[in-house]
Amino acid sequence: MATTERTINDALAEVLKASGERPDILATEPSVSAVMIETEVIPATSVEMAIVQRLGEQLLLSGQLVLASLAVIMPMKQRDHSGRPLKHELAFALDFDMALYTGGNPEKHLRWPRTGWLRGNTIALSFLIQLASVPPAVIEHAADRLVTAEDSPLALFRRKLALKPSITGGKLTPPDSLSGMDHT
Repeated sequence: MATTERTINDALAEVLKASGERPDILATEPSVSAVMIETEVIPATSVEMAIVQRLGEQLLLSGQLVLASLAVIMPMKQRDHSGRPLKHELAFALDFDMALYTGGNPEKHLRWPRTGWLRGNTIALSFLIQLASVPPAVIEHAADRLVTAEDSPLALFRRKLALKPSITGGKLTPPDSLSGMDHT
């Protein structure tokens, strides 16, 4: 009897948990974004469409938005194993095909690689999960905040510069923000 994808997912989750990760459909860790993972066995005709549709979903418990997801295609031979042999096969398999999707909604997302698949094992999958947990949208938001926010280091530095008087030609000149004020 062929092993179901659910059984394969459960075994894969146990293998990855043993490596320190917490995946299988939803990988969560404090202080980083959750990552959705969809696994299918070849021919895996709907794995990409299914996982892209998860982008932008809000998680019930944490309220986080799903900004990254992984599609994983496994070889047909995974259906020939169950229990401990399945876990062993997953732990040593070198032929998972994977793609990472990031974005705030299904209509506007990025895929990596753009075409084709990354071929790898559970270590590569764990690494991709870690990378996906800090998606580009989070990095871009942090960078924007660093540059534009009122309390950003750059804004604080600019305010400090504006208050610092300069000396030109031996005469104290107030900063522009203070010109027009009575200095007597």
